[in-house]
Amino acid sequence: MTSLLLALALAADDGFRPLFPADGPPLEPKWHLAPPADDEPAAWGAAPTWADGRLYAGLVRKSGNRVVYAVACYDDPPGRPRWVSEVCDAPPPADPRSRHEPLTVAGGNVVVCSHDGVVAAVDGRTGKPAWAFRYPKAARPPGVPSPRDVCPPVADGGRVFVAPADAEFVFALDAETGRLLWQAGPFQVEQLLG
Repeated sequence: MTSLLLALALAADDGFRPLFPADGPPLEPKWHLAPPADDEPAAWGAAPTWADGRLYAGLVRKSGNRVVYAVACYDDPPGRPRWVSEVCDAPPPADPRSRHEPLTVAGGNVVVCSHDGVVAAVDGRTGKPAWAFRYPKAARPPGVPSPRDVCPPVADGGRVFVAPADAEFVFALDAETGRLLWQAGPFQVEQLLG
């Protein structure tokens, strides 16, 4: 399986062939990036986030019998990453569906929800760990997938709101420290979008 981030640029009318047939202007591939994961199988976790002149992208790689969640930062894609920071690791998910794990920029931190018991943040400038929050996982019979769809962390007013797929609560965290501000539930949330 190949996983690439692809940037498209509007092409001038100078003979570029349209990438996708459409009524709009032709699109030209500008660059593409494979996940920075050496020899281990890896895939991008979701669409990247662009903030303060940097591209942040979450990736997931398999390391032995563990799944490692990481964040990569690029100053000028498609060059080498400025930094790659491992956020957490977990056993392979019991949920066979492919999940998307979008990132959120909150203040100076990049926040990722693993949907595997941990919400964590890294410093957006350095990639160094900023904080991590462990939450109680919901008891779910093996092989029963979560009904939740994409649930990225949502940032607003110095807070980060998360509804992890493996929990029955919505959590509000302090964006700078990861401290729990409040939690609500238990209930099922299908999507948390901001």
